[in-house]
Amino acid sequence: MKKVSAAWLAGVIDSDGCLFFNAQRKNICWKRCQITVCNTNLTLIHKAQNLMGGYISMRKPKKDKLIQHRKIMYQLRESAHLKCLTLLKQLLPYLTAKKNYAKQMVTFIKKGKWEKR
Repeated sequence: MKKVSAAWLAGVIDSDGCLFFNAQRKNICWKRCQITVCNTNLTLIHKAQNLMGGYISMRKPKKDKLIQHRKIMYQLRESAHLKCLTLLKQLLPYLTAKKNYAKQMVTFIKKGKWEKR
């Protein structure tokens, strides 16, 4: 990935993204990591997908009499741990708001055993 593209994607993830990882659920040991970007602009989501991979889902707004002009929300997710690791290593120099969490996520991915579910 080019530096300019990595910097752009890092900015998108810092503003509209989420880095998620955990290691346990109901006393069952397992690992999960995910990088997510949410936005109402499908063009932005497609550009991010070209850079980071993953899949896109769409969330239609709930019908609400008080708020009638909500837009469709698009969500891009990448949850393959090796792809997440590679991506985070490329983005780390450019992340600001989520830099510390990204470092923790890299350490989390490098540690331990991963099993296919």
